[in-house]
Amino acid sequence: MASCKDCLHYELCRVGLSLPDYVNCNYFKDRNKFVELPCKVGDKVYYFFSDSNYKKYEVCEIVGFHIDKYRTAFQIELCGYKCLVDTEFLGEKIFLTREEAEQARKERETK
Repeated sequence: MASCKDCLHYELCRVGLSLPDYVNCNYFKDRNKFVELPCKVGDKVYYFFSDSNYKKYEVCEIVGFHIDKYRTAFQIELCGYKCLVDTEFLGEKIFLTREEAEQARKERETK
């Protein structure tokens, strides 16, 4: 049986309401079933294209996420197409800010 310490709301209940640990509430949400994502649907991200002749980034919109037992991926709209990009490429092919994308482009131009 799950305890309050396994609940997503544990810190709020414990600190804000000063409830003892053994009180179970009707709002229990298992914290192990939640994934913290680095952005939300509708956010703009920067997808970096890189091959021997073409080094640039495109501004894309997050249109969804794909989460299964094997991976977590961004679903982006890129040049009119929807595609999935694994979150493991965050900081390599996908950047959350223009500054990060520009820095990566400059670094790759010098290589």
